[in-house]
Amino acid sequence: MLASKTPDGVCRQIRAHLLVHRALRELMPETAAARRLNPDRISFTETLRSARRRGGFPDLVDILREVHVPPAWPDAGTFLREAVDQFGLDRTQGQPCAFYLAAEKDTLRTLMTGWVAELGIPVLVVRGFGSQSYVDVVRARAARDERKHRLLFVGDCDASGEDIERDFVARTGCWSTVERVALTYEQVLAYGLPPAEGKRGDPRWPAFARRHGLDAARPVQWEVEALDPDELQRLVLAAVAPHVDRMVLARQIAREEEQRRALRRFARSWPDGSRAPAEPAEGAAADEPTVTSPVVHDPAAVERFWTAELMREAGPLPMPDDDEDDEASGPEA
Repeated sequence: MLASKTPDGVCRQIRAHLLVHRALRELMPETAAARRLNPDRISFTETLRSARRRGGFPDLVDILREVHVPPAWPDAGTFLREAVDQFGLDRTQGQPCAFYLAAEKDTLRTLMTGWVAELGIPVLVVRGFGSQSYVDVVRARAARDERKHRLLFVGDCDASGEDIERDFVARTGCWSTVERVALTYEQVLAYGLPPAEGKRGDPRWPAFARRHGLDAARPVQWEVEALDPDELQRLVLAAVAPHVDRMVLARQIAREEEQRRALRRFARSWPDGSRAPAEPAEGAAADEPTVTSPVVHDPAAVERFWTAELMREAGPLPMPDDDEDDEASGPEA
């Protein structure tokens, strides 16, 4: 079964299937000879498995299996330098309203988050009739923001899709306005999207059929993926654009970059290879020197760093020397 919903996508998938089929056919005699089998008796699966084990086939991505490794870094300096790239401010701060983009299902999440990442707009994934826990999370987040909340919804045009939107909006109860960006029945007609067979026995279908003048005896549905992704992106951004103050956004992005540069300067001031203090070996002499990592003990120095004018003249943070550590620790008992 082909996953694509567009003619171009279907053609690309068919071409990919044919290329893989040809490649495996050419590998079959070699695989059969290695296994001492008749080439007519060897399967595509066995050929593919053998080719992958020999390293003669491109790697496939297995999204269900991975090596779960606890996060770790070679030293604190490396961590600080990597953390800088993850820093970001709330880009919706200062905007007249709080925008949320909601998707009925998870298949759209990656596309939609990429489209609105520059704007900082949160993306909600409802996944059908949302759990009460998720509804509570959305309501609690909205309650912490005094601005009006606007919801843009993207989902399938079918009996369940319309009811999923209604149910989510009613249960969260925090939206000043709700707009269905896609997929609407009017868009289905405008783009000439072909219907797919609907869910027979869906109790919501008769009311959906009456609303749109459809044949109640023939359930149909239209998935939002049937719409060209570029056109869906255009619809989403067109719905968002009138409500985003670009000047406010530009100032917030400038603040973000300014603070990121300050973080980079701070990360560069951290010595390479810094590590936690090593425990002395059992039986080692009491005065044997140990390697310790530099630690910032002066809170005033930290405050001066972050409050330097425009955070451009901040220099490296001072590191205490061994004498200061000894004095601060006081006399030994």
